[in-house]
Amino acid sequence: MPGLGQIYVGETRNGLIRLGVAAAALAAVIAPVYVAAQRGKDLTWNHDWPLLASGFGGVIVLSLDYTASYQDAIPGVVQWNERVEDEFNHLHPEAP
Repeated sequence: MPGLGQIYVGETRNGLIRLGVAAAALAAVIAPVYVAAQRGKDLTWNHDWPLLASGFGGVIVLSLDYTASYQDAIPGVVQWNERVEDEFNHLHPEAP
């Protein structure tokens, strides 16, 4: 889930923004599917191409947000985990 890695390492604002972008992109995918399901056989390419464009746009934005969030979170998560492990080892030197 985009943004959760950032929230995990304490970058709450960054994480919430990425989570919001993901929610908006997901809505851009779900809304056209819902509208198309409601209208069924009344759909025509000439009038309803924005539904398809919105859905594709949402998928693209969601993919980009997921990839960027993952790449942004990895270094912070590794640093955070190493810091916590060092603190644990300092407090418990006898631990294996």
